[in-house]
Formats: sequence, structure tokens, C-alpha cells
Amino acid sequence: MTEQVALSPHTNYVVCAAPDFASFNLQTLIDFYQPIMSPHTLGLFLALRGQLTPNPLVTNAQPLSSLLLQVNAGWQQAKEGLSQLEGLRLLKSFRDAKDDVLFLELQRTLTPAEFIHDDLLSVLCLQMVGAEHFKQLSQQALQYQLDLSNYENITHSFFDVFKLDQNSQTINDPLIQNARDSLTKLVDHRVDKKQLPADDFDFHFLAQQLADQGVSKQELQKHKQLILTEHLVYGLDELSLAKLIARAVDLVSGKLDPQQFKYLVRAQANSSVPKSEPSQTDSTPSTAPSQATDDLSDQERSLVATCERMRPIDFLAQLKQQTGSGYISPAEKNTVERLVSNLNPAAVNVLIWYIIGERGNASLSANFADAIANNWLQQGVKDASSALKAAKNYQQNRQSLKRPHKTYYKKKAVHEQLPKWAQPGYKEQNEEASPEQAAAMRRLLEKGEQASHDSGKRGENNESSK
Repeated sequence: MTEQVALSPHTNYVVCAAPDFASFNLQTLIDFYQPIMSPHTLGLFLALRGQLTPNPLVTNAQPLSSLLLQVNAGWQQAKEGLSQLEGLRLLKSFRDAKDDVLFLELQRTLTPAEFIHDDLLSVLCLQMVGAEHFKQLSQQALQYQLDLSNYENITHSFFDVFKLDQNSQTINDPLIQNARDSLTKLVDHRVDKKQLPADDFDFHFLAQQLADQGVSKQELQKHKQLILTEHLVYGLDELSLAKLIARAVDLVSGKLDPQQFKYLVRAQANSSVPKSEPSQTDSTPSTAPSQATDDLSDQERSLVATCERMRPIDFLAQLKQQTGSGYISPAEKNTVERLVSNLNPAAVNVLIWYIIGERGNASLSANFADAIANNWLQQGVKDASSALKAAKNYQQNRQSLKRPHKTYYKKKAVHEQLPKWAQPGYKEQNEEASPEQAAAMRRLLEKGEQASHDSGKRGENNESSK
């Protein structure tokens, strides 16, 4: 889904696999790929793998909504997961616009050795897991190897064991030839590796700096993609990279050790403190100036120019200083490195400005930044101006989705009417009885005393009779 396509949960999809998917290794997926995946991406891949069936047909297509239910994920998460799988070269997507069917072709995992030698994947993995764990992964790729260079190879060849009839017609059997022809067309059926832009990096100047160090132009050309990756991710210039390459080159053979070179670049990036106000000479332009700025204001054009001029790590340092947001944490640095490896550096600066400058966040949240970056990649954001427009659209959509605040009315309180004697300040009033009331009370008392006297006499008579 490298191009902008209109997909929805109602889009039907079919899962298939590349011819070399038979060499897929689940343990390699977990050990090497999982650290650079988001949690829902791994579950999405395993769900797609579980849906593989022999001889897949278009008639067996099912809506993407069924996949969402299986992985318990939202539509946005599913789209981001598919994009990550494509970026990691574990998935290739095809679209049949006529029948509105999406074909998801699963790709095999690289072997551990292939993964370590892959410039993009190994750099991203090193950023995510750190140097110590990356060394463990490197050792894991060689865990079953034993150095047998000092021993004699006595292995039998094929013809030492098997004998083929040279007169047999099966050697050139049409069935074998047809099978070979059909598979030849599909052997190189992998997703192409992402080619990094050459930017303004001067390889000729780099070669001149290393000419006295015994490093040939052929050796530099062999590792061109790795050098460009480190330059783009960490913003190191030709002189800085030349010094690190010289330290990573074997003095005898003149060969560059890619792993040692990565460690040295990482160590220098971690130990260097970004300048708060980088100069024009030390800032590497991240991309060519954006052209589509006609509908931007003067202030927005100035922001675009700044984003195109400065390196992301320097831009983040200056922005945090201006907003009083503190220092750059290691997590923020890893986030910037990951963003630069997938998104245009000038667009990364716009993203940093939006999160910290526009929204007022104190730090660059990895999850929030990844969500926006994936959304921009789907929209085809390629430079600072298109990133700024995407940020404005995102903010407008976000504000339109805000729900109005509900107004709650208080119920009238019910007050109980207290009697006078329970009310505060009440004083008991003593009223004198009238002569008639006093006479009546005396008569009642006399009757009560007489009744009590008669009852006592009846009790004494009963006792004496017994």
C-alpha cells in the first residue's frame, strides 16, 4: 500500500505467500523482527499466516472487518500494522481495482545472518534494542557455528554417492524444464529494499579523506547504502563519517567492518550533545526546498524553511529550549532516529513542531509520533510543506470530532419543615393552670388514690382467707 488507495473494513482480501515462504522461521520473527514492530503488528502477521490455505482463490476473499475481529484491533491500527509489515519486507500488497480485492502476499523472514547484514533492518534494530542486546542477537546468528577452517574437508560430493544414467531421457524431461521455467519467474519475488536518497552527501570528498587510510572507492561503494543510512539518521557529515570509517577498517585487508562501524556511529551519537543554536554551516539540509508553498502564510513558509535547513535532532533541541520543555531524553532520541529512517527529515521536523510547539507537549511521545507518521506516509507526505498541510488537516479534524460539553442541572433540594421544638433557639414556655384546670386535676388525683387504696384492701382479705 505504498500508494494512496481507498481501503475500508468492507474491502475484500485474499492471503497468499511468496514461493520462498517455505523458509519462513517463526523464531527469527520473534527474536529479530518483533523488537522493531508494534505489538498489534506481530499479531496481525500471525493472523494472516494462520489464514494461508493451499491454492488460494479470489472467490475465497473475505472482508477486512473479519481480520479486525480476529486480532481485536481498530481500523487505524490494522492499516498501520500492514504498513509496518510492508516496510519490514514481510508483506507485499496488490490491488484489483475492478473487483475491489486486496491481495496480501506474505514474505519469508531473513535468516539471522541476512538480517544482521541488512543495513536498514540492522540499524533500526540497534536503535530499538541497544548495543548489548544487539550483540546477543549477533552471537545468536552464529550460535551453532564451529570454526572448522583448520580441519580437512572430507565431505562426499553428489556424484560420489549417486549415479545418474547419462543416457536417461529424464535429465531433459519437459516436466522438469516446465517446473524450472515457472519458478524462475518467481525466484526474485521479494519487496524491493527501500533506497535512501543520496541527499547532498559527497562520496567523492569522503573517498578523498579516506584515500590515505587504505580504503578504496570500491569498498566505500560496496557499503554506500549503510553510509547513507547513518548520515541521514544521525546527521553526520563527510568528515565525521570518514573518521569513524577509518576506525572500523581492517588495517591489513582494508575492509570495512559494518558492525563495528554501526557501534562507533551509535556511540558518537549518544555521547554528542546537540547544539541549541546550530549554525548554517554545520546543519545538513534534509531535503530540497518545498515547492508547494503558495497557499501557506509567511509565518508558515518561514517554518518550512527552518525545517528544511535543520537536522531533526538539532531542531528538537532548539524547540525544547525555546518552549522550556527540558532536555532530550534517550527515548526521544530513539524516536527521532526511527522517524528519520521512515519519513523525510524535513517532515520529521514539522511533526516535532506540531507535537511540542503547536500542541504544547513537554516530550515527544513515541506512540503519538508513530501514529501521525504512519498516517502521513499513507497520505503521501514527502516534504515539509505537505507535512504542514497534513498537520493542519489533522488538527481541524480533531477539533471537529470534539463533542460539546453537556450541561447538568442541579435538582432543587427538598427542605423538611421541622417542628418548633426542634428548631434552634426554641425556649420552653411554662404556663400556669386556670382554677378550673387545677380543680379537675385534684379530682383525678383523688380518684386514683382511692382506687389504689381499695385494691390494697382486697389483696389483704384474700391472703387471710387462705
